Amino acid sequence: MLQSQERFLALWNAIAEDGGVARLSRLELRAIAALLPWITILEMDNDGDLRFRLGGGGLEAELGCGIRGRRVVELASNARIAEIAVAFIKQAMAHRTGLYLNGSFTSAVHPGLPLSCLGLPFIDDKSSERPGSCVFVQVWRPLDNRNRDFTNLWGKVEIAFDEIFEVHVGQPFDHEAVPADIRHLARRQGISVGRMPEKRLEGQGAD
Repeated sequence: MLQSQERFLALWNAIAEDGGVARLSRLELRAIAALLPWITILEMDNDGDLRFRLGGGGLEAELGCGIRGRRVVELASNARIAEIAVAFIKQAMAHRTGLYLNGSFTSAVHPGLPLSCLGLPFIDDKSSERPGSCVFVQVWRPLDNRNRDFTNLWGKVEIAFDEIFEVHVGQPFDHEAVPADIRHLARRQGISVGRMPEKRLEGQGAD
């Protein structure tokens, strides 16, 4: 886990209330200013689709497009891998716990770059449509400013995952609640699924 992701996890713990709830209204922009280019916020729409509510400028520049309002599952060209990620994120949101995704990001301008993303749940009390709903705030590993021509890569990136780990900040994550076909597919893809090892939460990462 990167130091920036570790700082974000520490911030979540600092503002969390009893019962393992952190409110989006308590997340101060100045505290995450350096992270904003690589932050995304995910939310569920009324049809149960997971969508980008906000995309950081750094990530949008690397994808060559705005991502607000787009379905998360449509980001990658390898749709089944995207479905795995979305299924686990939905389960993490339902249990209001964290999720760490680790793997690689490949496109016409990104030759197999390391990818990691830490997502944590926040309660959005100020939502006009769904007050009290859960949103998922993610901190991504920076992608090194490769897409300088702003080539539109939406739906054209290939994502591979090595690890999908629960980062326990709320309620226990019920892996059995993830659809069985998704769990089996993750195993066939060689993805390690489980809880983040404690040694990975001890400041080993670097930005």
